[in-house]
Amino acid sequence: MTEALAQGTGRLHAEDVSFAYLGAATAALRHVDLDVAPGEVVLITGASGCGKSTLALALCGLIPSRVHGELRGRVTFGGRPLSGLKPYEAAQLVGMVFQNPNLQLINQTVVSEVAFGPENLALPQPEIAARVEWCLSVTGMAGMRRASVVTLSGGQKQRTAIAATLAMRPRVLVLDEPLSDLDPVGAQEVLGTLRRLAAEEGTGVVIIEHRVDEVAPWADRVVLMDGGRVVLDQPPRAAWADRGPWLATGVGMPDTVRLAHALPELFPTQLPLSVEEATAALRDTWFATALAAAAAERARREPAAVPAPAPGPPVLSWDGVSVTFDGKPAVDDVTLAVGEGEWVALIGANGSGKSTLTGLTVGLGTPSRGTVAFRGQPVRPGKVFDHAAQVALLLQAADDMLFETTVLKELEFGFRFRARPPQPVLDVPEAIEFFGFAGREQDSPWELSQGGRQRLALAALLVGAPGVLVLDEPTTGQDADHMRAFLRLLDRVRARTGITIVTVTHDIRGLASRSARVVLLGEGRVRRDGPTREVFARPEELARWGVLAPPLARLQQDLTGPTTDVLLDVEELAAAALAHRPGVLAP
Repeated sequence: MTEALAQGTGRLHAEDVSFAYLGAATAALRHVDLDVAPGEVVLITGASGCGKSTLALALCGLIPSRVHGELRGRVTFGGRPLSGLKPYEAAQLVGMVFQNPNLQLINQTVVSEVAFGPENLALPQPEIAARVEWCLSVTGMAGMRRASVVTLSGGQKQRTAIAATLAMRPRVLVLDEPLSDLDPVGAQEVLGTLRRLAAEEGTGVVIIEHRVDEVAPWADRVVLMDGGRVVLDQPPRAAWADRGPWLATGVGMPDTVRLAHALPELFPTQLPLSVEEATAALRDTWFATALAAAAAERARREPAAVPAPAPGPPVLSWDGVSVTFDGKPAVDDVTLAVGEGEWVALIGANGSGKSTLTGLTVGLGTPSRGTVAFRGQPVRPGKVFDHAAQVALLLQAADDMLFETTVLKELEFGFRFRARPPQPVLDVPEAIEFFGFAGREQDSPWELSQGGRQRLALAALLVGAPGVLVLDEPTTGQDADHMRAFLRLLDRVRARTGITIVTVTHDIRGLASRSARVVLLGEGRVRRDGPTREVFARPEELARWGVLAPPLARLQQDLTGPTTDVLLDVEELAAAALAHRPGVLAP
């Protein structure tokens, strides 16, 4: 055993770490101090571009040995600098799961990917087999061991990357946006696995994530970054007790915490970090009675709130569509129509067929049965260029859509390709301003954070005037401020053009909740299709197909029992409860 591996029970420590990428004018990290103890789960969050991913690279020893630039300070494990270790030694101490799993997966099948690391350590075959079985089991990929990696959904690739990293048995696991491509149920399963690794194996876990609602109940500490610095490092309840740093950085807080801040009298002892904690605190208060009264009032005022179908023929339609991969149905006899000007969200577990279904709208893939049509005209498989000017598809892996040398050239190409009379959705100067690229026009797209590259790909689609926006996980890597800006943009685009929007999303709390209509997919079929507030009022059915209802929806169900619809905004929920508080005349 090497000296590095002998120190495998030590602490991971970043001491006064600053780092500037080669040729960069400003530092990505500034005087960062961070400790991760054995068995500790640390959540690191912050606005897009604040330095989280750079810190992850530094923590696993890839800076400056593999990612070049100027490093000051040091990162150590068990007192020894990680940058002095060979890659295979460092990987057994600090394992890294990258933000984009496509950059990490190199083998043909799931099982060969997970076995690759232990095989390169020349471990005995029984040990390799045991590690592979355990890693596939804890990540929920055991049933897909023989699957080809290229056929996996984004979430399945994420699970495979986690399994392959775990197979090296690192003492600290650093995960950069591990939930970005995972469905909500799958995310909780992965988080539960990480918590067990921490508790039972003493593994330190660092989770860099924007989806703080889902991570909050599992974390021992919360670290908030801004401008390359650590501005807050506290246990979760203390971290969110003061809203100031979160409002200042534009980073979101869990909905249950926001509700507690909105109604502090109902949470006198501690902030709730989960739906279960919020339910326990609110069950015997006036709040539960008020919610039931508000729900009854809505039912009387808004009976059968089913939106009227859009007039005329649908803009997009799938008629009896099936798609098969490796002999298994990815989409199974789907009939679905989207009307002109609608905003529809497709939700479902990883592998439920969402991306396959939307890719067909521009000719990506060939149905084994059925027809896909745009404004009544069949979409021709393989003719992507012909369809792309009418249906703007943002791929789940948005990096694959960027190819120009600067931000400005990327936007100008999109404008030349997509511009249609009489008026573009956005021209290039508007896109630069709105998406926050002012001053970065001449930067390479690869100098942007992943969230920044996602915004750039979306901006390049929006310049011009496509007839339909089809967005596959468009909020991956976006912080709360950029999420709100993105939602405002969609509202603005719809108001200006009446454009039709179809989104594939795991962001149940944000993006899906803002759409007017939700389509739930399960095992390749449509399982529920209706108004958003009504679909999210069915948490048991959603869970059956791998989706967790938003926290506020689950809270309302827990407090009032089954209802026909739910409120999905903290301020709206608090106002409705206050309006129906006992002693207050109902409106």
